[in-house]
Amino acid sequence: MASLAEYHQVSLLWYTFVILTASTVFANRFDVYKAITTNYDKNVFRDQNFSGAVVVSIELTSFQLLHMDQIQETITFMTTLSMIWKDENLSWNASEFGGTSSVVIPYSLLWKPDITLTSGLSVDYITPDEQRYVNVLDDGTVQSTSYCLITNQCRMSVEDFPYDTQMCTITLEPWIYPTDQVDLVVGQRRNRNTTIDDRYFKGNGEWTVVSFDKKLYYNTVSNGQRYAAVDHTIKFRRQPIYYICVLVIPTFVTATICLFGLFVPAMNNGERVEKVNMGLATLLFMAVILGIVAGEMPKTTTLPLLGFFVLAELLLCTIGVIVSMLIMVAHQRASTRALIPPRWLTNELDVYEAITTNYNKNVRPVKNFSGPVVVSVEMLYFNLLFMDQRQETITFTTTMEMIWKDENLSWNAKEFGGTSSILIPSDLLWKPDIIVATGLSIDNITPDEQRYVSVLSDGTVRSITYCLITNECRLSIEAFPFDIQTCNITLESWMHPTDKIALVVGRKLRNLNATINDGDFWVLKEI
Repeated sequence: MASLAEYHQVSLLWYTFVILTASTVFANRFDVYKAITTNYDKNVFRDQNFSGAVVVSIELTSFQLLHMDQIQETITFMTTLSMIWKDENLSWNASEFGGTSSVVIPYSLLWKPDITLTSGLSVDYITPDEQRYVNVLDDGTVQSTSYCLITNQCRMSVEDFPYDTQMCTITLEPWIYPTDQVDLVVGQRRNRNTTIDDRYFKGNGEWTVVSFDKKLYYNTVSNGQRYAAVDHTIKFRRQPIYYICVLVIPTFVTATICLFGLFVPAMNNGERVEKVNMGLATLLFMAVILGIVAGEMPKTTTLPLLGFFVLAELLLCTIGVIVSMLIMVAHQRASTRALIPPRWLTNELDVYEAITTNYNKNVRPVKNFSGPVVVSVEMLYFNLLFMDQRQETITFTTTMEMIWKDENLSWNAKEFGGTSSILIPSDLLWKPDIIVATGLSIDNITPDEQRYVSVLSDGTVRSITYCLITNECRLSIEAFPFDIQTCNITLESWMHPTDKIALVVGRKLRNLNATINDGDFWVLKEI
């Protein structure tokens, strides 16, 4: 019984000591909290008694990639932002508070450096502000750790897709304070020369983190002030196995089967048709694959490596289909008819050689040089694209028809199997120098090498040109927005007077249904 009584006495004394010690520690920390926060103003940068810049150690101590948006060129990740700085207004003598050398206080009560993620699109703190705390040491050192969800811009280089690596830069810097007030140093919780720790720096299913480097540099603005900034550069490597299995291998196998199938000898016409159908189906498959690749990539001026591969396979299959079709047509024609060119084709060739031999397109085509070349000019079609009311111009497309007689191009149709007209390249003939005198710019939609004219046996030449024209148009806006505008389009010869080239107005039968309006203006009539 005596031993039991002594045990109870010792236990009571021990519990009393523990409670008194804990109370003393709690009281000391509360006293520190009251001492450093009383008369403390978090909106004041620092006390006037202290000089020099506040040095902030900054570092991202963890990284978890959540998503890389390759089309928008952004990455979304979780990270831990660690900042350490010294606030002299928060220091105390630990011996005066029972040896208390640190205290944890709410984050919202202190002055904080305005460190901004200047490369970020959005920053969300996982812990609410009212639940965030910092650790303050007795010398005024403040240790802050924040867990963030960040969306950061990341310029993509997709030339080597899907075997590419990407580098993204996360920039942290003060927004207001220059270096004479707030300076930065790179945190050293993780040595820059050490390898990546997979426990704290993680990619996702598609990307792995290769390196995570940090660098301090300074920017000087126009007023001469310097600002510090810290760059964290992350290098990712893509895991290409998904794209190899889903895109590369199916594309290669399909294209190979297509090419072998197209050139396997066929015994009858039905087999040849089936080969062409197989080639066309392969082309459709390639187009779908190319669309998938394009959907994964940002809209840049460069094509990824996989895109070149698919295009090459697409081109090979296209050539194979065309060659197979030509072989099929040639075989069919050779087996059913003699390969004799049609008579009308040789007649036109004879006419072409007869009228172009010794023809000089630089000479005005009249036998009596005292007489003019009569040119009929008319716009057969008008499509208003845009009316620039500030610049007082209109932009439209039109079909311009010119008809004239070239006496050097006539022939006797009876001598050429009744061939009364042919088409020949426009650049082989003399043409009247008709210009749009009121136009600011004229672009021919059809290239010169693809433009043809119709020539009749009596030498009549008919030329139709499809043009994009920007024309001046003086506007009268007194009745705006119920106004009617009149625009003049003037056609004339640039070098030849009327005794050399005489213009007449074409008399084609047409109505306003041959015009298209731009939605803002309607064509009422043509004068």
